[in-house]
Amino acid sequence: MIVKEQNPDFYNINGLVFIPAYDREEDIYRDLKGNVLPTVSQIMRPLLTMSLFAQRVETDVHKLIEGHLKNEPYGMPFTANCMDYLSAFHKWNDKTRPVVKAAGIRRACVNFAGRFDFFGEIDGELWVIDWTTEALALGLWPKLAAYAMLMQGWYEQQTGKTELINRGALKLNSDGTYIFKKYDDLEDYEIFNHLLAVKRWKMANEQF
Repeated sequence: MIVKEQNPDFYNINGLVFIPAYDREEDIYRDLKGNVLPTVSQIMRPLLTMSLFAQRVETDVHKLIEGHLKNEPYGMPFTANCMDYLSAFHKWNDKTRPVVKAAGIRRACVNFAGRFDFFGEIDGELWVIDWTTEALALGLWPKLAAYAMLMQGWYEQQTGKTELINRGALKLNSDGTYIFKKYDDLEDYEIFNHLLAVKRWKMANEQF
């Protein structure tokens, strides 16, 4: 039976969590030995699909939000409605008052790598949060579980503390509204690990 609550020690990553090398031209991550690592987005591809236009909108919105969180100028052309999505983010930000510890960062372990949107505190609790302009699809649940595993490993290495890391998705709408949803089902970790096993099997056997 799946337990419907999180235990901070339940799906701990064994081994080092590190900042992976990133090849921007090829859009690939490498481990400390130079081996290519599968990304969380690649692993989740069977459950998360998006049109090219939707990908462009989401990318632009992510850059807008990241620029805001890092106090950096936006300085790029944006697709339609991007500022409406940003307005939705500001409404959530004003209501929750998150304390940003990291935004738009890359982390990796021996099995996979990921770049995630937000790690920080809300009301004294630690959170990893993913922004999206698309529906809150099933694939978001295990995707956030993967990010939580990476950040928990990194946080423990940096602080020596073991703390529960909450998982949330912020759905931004083009009319300036938003939906914020928390995920706390341990089955999400199991689903991600199954998809990771399939991805690693494919990578090992693609040459045959």
